[in-house]
Amino acid sequence: MKICPTQITFCNDESLKLFKKFKWLCNNDTYRSIKLVKFNKLIPIIKNLNIDIKSNFFKSFLKKNKINEKLIKPTNITNDTLLKLCRIEENKSKDSKFLSIIRDEKWFKWRLVECPYNSDVYQFIDDLDIIVCHIFKFKNLKRINILYSYIHDKKKTNVFNLIFNWSSNNDIDFIWCLNNNNNNHKLFKETLVNNFFFKKKINFAGWSEDETIRSCLGKGLSNSQGLDSDIDSILFQNQ
Repeated sequence: MKICPTQITFCNDESLKLFKKFKWLCNNDTYRSIKLVKFNKLIPIIKNLNIDIKSNFFKSFLKKNKINEKLIKPTNITNDTLLKLCRIEENKSKDSKFLSIIRDEKWFKWRLVECPYNSDVYQFIDDLDIIVCHIFKFKNLKRINILYSYIHDKKKTNVFNLIFNWSSNNDIDFIWCLNNNNNNHKLFKETLVNNFFFKKKINFAGWSEDETIRSCLGKGLSNSQGLDSDIDSILFQNQ
């Protein structure tokens, strides 16, 4: 707190007690949401039935937008990608009620290019929509961790449906992302079952010497995608 006048953190329940002791403001408006691709690995009752998720019949059953069959595939992050993301952020309208992280060229380079797993960071593009993600395997589960997303038309979820279809064909077990309750756009539909089993609140805490900033931090951030470094660190700590 002496080093920097404004700070934020995503933390566990134990460390949250310490932040509260030092008058940090906190909330649970940020949450992790999971979309299952392979039910047989993560739901025990289906796993016990030994259903072959790789069968063409089962893949066809799970696919989204089966009538409009369109292909999408991940590509590597390039300098052009970084410039495109910077332009998107510059043109985004900001919600004055909430603070947001400045995602400029320096931030994108740090988060997507200079990270220790940059070879596993990819982009999915569908027309004007773009989703940047980390694809990796951990504890025998292969997942897509969404680091950044831009959806041009927030009423459509076509790009996510295409990613879901690609995932079902490429041994992805589940898709993972961070959302905020104050964010109007959710990448995938949140059902009661999904929210009960696969939605988890994440502790957010913030503090600032500036009372106005501190008050805004108490409301959380406008978008938390790509900020939960504790979850990334699990990959390198064998936890």
